[in-house]
Amino acid sequence: MDKVHFPPVILQPAYRLAAILALVHAGIGGLLLFMPLPLWVLVMLMVGVLASAVHGIWRQALRRGSRAITRLQFRNREQLEIGRRDGSRQSGRILGSSTAGTLLTVLNIRLERQRWPVHVVVTHDSLDGDGFRRLRVWLRWGPPPEGQVME
Repeated sequence: MDKVHFPPVILQPAYRLAAILALVHAGIGGLLLFMPLPLWVLVMLMVGVLASAVHGIWRQALRRGSRAITRLQFRNREQLEIGRRDGSRQSGRILGSSTAGTLLTVLNIRLERQRWPVHVVVTHDSLDGDGFRRLRVWLRWGPPPEGQVME
């Protein structure tokens, strides 16, 4: 039986995701203004929300920064290699907590020799053409890891 091969996924900036993240963080910041908190607590919370917004938009949506994940190369539906913007690559395994929906796919990946998983958010505008649909189909129906029986 021939091995099934999925071409590398090159992730593009997701401008819709960036806009949604900016709106959600602005909404949270706006709600914080109505909370009866001491000024120093309010400032600390606003700094945290701003840092979260910058990190999420910069790394997950716009895929900027040297550690942003810009490439996915699948071996099977559970194992892959990620490529970062700085050119480094690492192998990992897709965790069961990942989800592939019609509007948004979130991959939680446990990398080799790394304690905490990394997260990759993929939206329809992250991929060109029909790539988003093909990715979701691969994650659901792609070949299982070696030694695992197809259900």
